[in-house]
Amino acid sequence: MRTLVLLIPLTLLLSSTAQAEDDFFEPAAMGMGGAVRNLAVDASAVHLNPAAMAGKPQYIAGSNYSFYGREKSHIIASGAFDSRTSNFALGTEYTVWRYSPLFEPETDLNWFPTNPDEDLEDKRTWQRWDIAVAYAIWQRRINVGLSARIVRQQYAIRDNRTFFTLDGGVTFWPVPFLVVGFSVQNFIPTKEERFPVRLSPGLALDIPNILKVAADLVVELRDGEQVPYKDLHVGVEGTIAQAVHIRGGFYSERQFTETYITWGLGLTVAQAKLTLGYGMRIEVGPMDRRIREDRPKNNSRILNTVGFDFKF
Repeated sequence: MRTLVLLIPLTLLLSSTAQAEDDFFEPAAMGMGGAVRNLAVDASAVHLNPAAMAGKPQYIAGSNYSFYGREKSHIIASGAFDSRTSNFALGTEYTVWRYSPLFEPETDLNWFPTNPDEDLEDKRTWQRWDIAVAYAIWQRRINVGLSARIVRQQYAIRDNRTFFTLDGGVTFWPVPFLVVGFSVQNFIPTKEERFPVRLSPGLALDIPNILKVAADLVVELRDGEQVPYKDLHVGVEGTIAQAVHIRGGFYSERQFTETYITWGLGLTVAQAKLTLGYGMRIEVGPMDRRIREDRPKNNSRILNTVGFDFKF
């Protein structure tokens, strides 16, 4: 009965509380501010722009863990793709995301009587499976890709839901060190605030084992919004001795009402073809959102992610 009483007002309340976790980033991608939609720096290519998988002949497999204190968010993701075997690339990624958005019944639903001794929490577990294909033509100068996504959403106080959507993209390398690309995510509408339709043009400079510089514009088409959200991701990675990767970036969310700086480090062990990575996102500027009172304030500003990749 409690679930039924809460369902309608919670649907209205929670549909407007999307945060910056609209799309997650692996450690290398996070360190570069998420500006990697046209660079397959890690397995994030599977869910950001499938066409990027085919840009270079390589095999990447990896796993990562992210934590964000504001939503008690835990993300575990594992993925891989192969564009080394042929011009036809295939990739997949599986993600489990558990989190508890801020929810205070006595504040958000002040008309509803609650037991003060009862710990009512909006706990969510989302499972996400992406499978992607891409094909490279004209000596990998032009690459096209398509990915399919199934999301299973499980809630403690709402009805569970499963939906399906598609992504697509293209990348073009006019010269060996410059890539221009475009991707569209969730072009089958999901009616889910955290999975809007995204249009993302971008470009990047890639000098292998020396320097990467990238910028992506992300335009989000959201239900009920007449003006699209336009956000920017920029990032850079410098590599020392083909082993140490130093990363920095910036990105915005929700029309620059939320802005973040990012940094990260990577260490490549060449003999094992293994790269260890760490990334941090820090929210800057005033926070006009509720923060957790039971945790240090910095926990509401900082997201950490750590992981590893095998590349060859």
